Amino acid sequence: MIDPRTRPGISLLLVVAAVGCIAADAPPASDPFAGAHELSADVLVEQVLARNPTLTQMTAAAAAAAARYPQAISLEDPMFAATISPRTFGSHELDGGYRLELSQKYPWPGKLCLRGQNAAAEARAAGHDVEDTRLQLIESAHNAFADYYLAERGLTVSQESLRLLEEFRRNAETLFTTGKVPQQDLLQAEVEIGKQRQRQLTLERMRQVARARINT
Repeated sequence: MIDPRTRPGISLLLVVAAVGCIAADAPPASDPFAGAHELSADVLVEQVLARNPTLTQMTAAAAAAAARYPQAISLEDPMFAATISPRTFGSHELDGGYRLELSQKYPWPGKLCLRGQNAAAEARAAGHDVEDTRLQLIESAHNAFADYYLAERGLTVSQESLRLLEEFRRNAETLFTTGKVPQQDLLQAEVEIGKQRQRQLTLERMRQVARARINT
């Protein structure tokens, strides 16, 4: 269970849509988010690395490249051939004829070693590609988590600011009806409320983009 006091963290009630496709495939018993109140960056990165199909494919490709090394340094399979003259058998005039051949191809000295070195280099390159992709996924997951966290905290501040502005507008409207403040104060409150709602829409779009990046 993730400690709710861990920081940075995001309430899981706010990120169900973001991690839904990650946790949907896991059985309930192995759900890493079960009973948690916050989404931890470490847990998110762990699940991204476990579920990302590109990393799985590249890991399999690296394993296949490593398995080609024994094949590259091995000799080709030997060839066996048999030839017979069936009509010579049982003949009183001709001896039975047959021929057996066993052949083996040997490459030029040093060629097998070069093949092995080439296969080993390809395997190392594939392994480096896997590690590079893994680091890129970790970086992308951390960046998306930070963007989502920033948008979520910004929305919290924006909602509180909007609440205060609406309260100020109501007070200004009351004072305006009694003639204690000019209409300009009321209009200014309306303008600030509109600006705050526009900032809130911008933050909501940022949160949606961060969700999409996490799911991708």
